[in-house]
Amino acid sequence: MTANRFLTVAAIVLSMAGTSWAASPDQVGTWLGSAKISTFTAGNKSVSKQPIQIEIAADDSTTITANGVVQSMSILVYNTTDLFVMYGQSGATETAFISSFSFKNTTMKGSSVGINAAGGNLVSTIEAKYKLKKQ
Repeated sequence: MTANRFLTVAAIVLSMAGTSWAASPDQVGTWLGSAKISTFTAGNKSVSKQPIQIEIAADDSTTITANGVVQSMSILVYNTTDLFVMYGQSGATETAFISSFSFKNTTMKGSSVGINAAGGNLVSTIEAKYKLKKQ
């Protein structure tokens, strides 16, 4: 319960502060790569790999496309070396990720935790690792 409150407060603070943080010119562009996704469902683990594309525009509009599907975002915060984002997609199963990425030259690496839920019930938890290159 305390962890949920902490995460909620952190998300609110980051979203408010994020309005003043912007992507640097080095971060602007198209980033292509892959995500290694580990899904844990009822004690079973499955691993998959999917393509991911992150497009960062000079006006700070950002689009994440995972496995060919454009994701919706709720929090997006940049600093000179990092990106913090909450993204996911809706449908029969709702998916949400809390992700952090680090920029170094023309590479971006990141990790995230996430959940899959259906009908208000937790279906599985997710861990992901990302590797992207600037195009």
